[in-house]
Amino acid sequence: MRNTMKKFLAVCMASTAIVSASACNGGGELIQSIDTSKTQIYVDVYNGGNGCEWIKQLAKDFNALYDDSGYEVIIIDEHKYSIEEIQSDIQYGTDVNIYFTAESSVKKMALLGYLEDLSDVYQMKPDGESGKTIEQKLRNPELAKKIYAGQNMQGLYGLPYSESWMGLVYEHERFLENGWYNYATEADQATLTAQGIVFEVSGGKLKFVSSTGATNYVAGDYILTCGKDGKYGTYDDGQPQTMAEFETLLKKVKSKTGYPILWSGKQAGYLDTVFAGVYAQYDGLDNFALSYTYDGTYVSPSTGTETVIAPDKGYEIYNVSEGLVKGAEFLDTYFAPDDTKYIHP
Repeated sequence: MRNTMKKFLAVCMASTAIVSASACNGGGELIQSIDTSKTQIYVDVYNGGNGCEWIKQLAKDFNALYDDSGYEVIIIDEHKYSIEEIQSDIQYGTDVNIYFTAESSVKKMALLGYLEDLSDVYQMKPDGESGKTIEQKLRNPELAKKIYAGQNMQGLYGLPYSESWMGLVYEHERFLENGWYNYATEADQATLTAQGIVFEVSGGKLKFVSSTGATNYVAGDYILTCGKDGKYGTYDDGQPQTMAEFETLLKKVKSKTGYPILWSGKQAGYLDTVFAGVYAQYDGLDNFALSYTYDGTYVSPSTGTETVIAPDKGYEIYNVSEGLVKGAEFLDTYFAPDDTKYIHP
């Protein structure tokens, strides 16, 4: 492992590397003092959704473990979010060796020669020769290669360090308390029995007793409907399976709280993601893709009417798409209170 880390340190000192993930907002400061007897490796961290505590601790542990290496890692929180800011930093001179950023558009900087090729780093084995390479540790190495490849897919100029999802997050316990889930009924009894789940009927609902297999339930829990995986006692139990069911859920939440969906208001682009998701759900993937390709046939989900969309008249997709209308209506209904201003809780 020590040889691997020495190689990586050499790469860091040779030029600049990019490590990226998705994030939100943050601040800026120099986080630790400098040991003048050592060579510093400066790491600029975008202090966003993941914060900085984790990497401060990593740097502390790393410096302690490699105290005799002659190097030390210094964390800088300068709030360098965009690739443009980083490129400007490098272009006009910077001491930073590694950037942890929220963006991954490295091709231009790689072409300009601002970044070090990390192809050999992908093949390093940080846990020793018997361990996995960094590439093997990645959940989706082929995707990473596409994102961080240079011109003509040559070289690799960045590494992912985390991943996140884009979607809605909800509080499970609050959903249980308010009865916002869909509960299993007598119609589910045969399927539950076939899955090896023992239950008892209680007030029109089914109460979990035991199971021959693993489930998320404990004795006394009310059983929820199974999700799209077709199994009871898994992560998607009780959740809506159609857009109609989803809207029914949101109406229940709105009647209780007034605000079915909360967002910070800081990143307006998040609304684009919600809009696109609703649009795609209503229109279907093939119809949705036409708003990007402008080439194909739009089939109305409600009437089956077909409309040819050609590149020279791509705008016609916006005249016929039902999903676009549904997406706009969704934002207006669930993200805006009565005065039509978006919610900034």
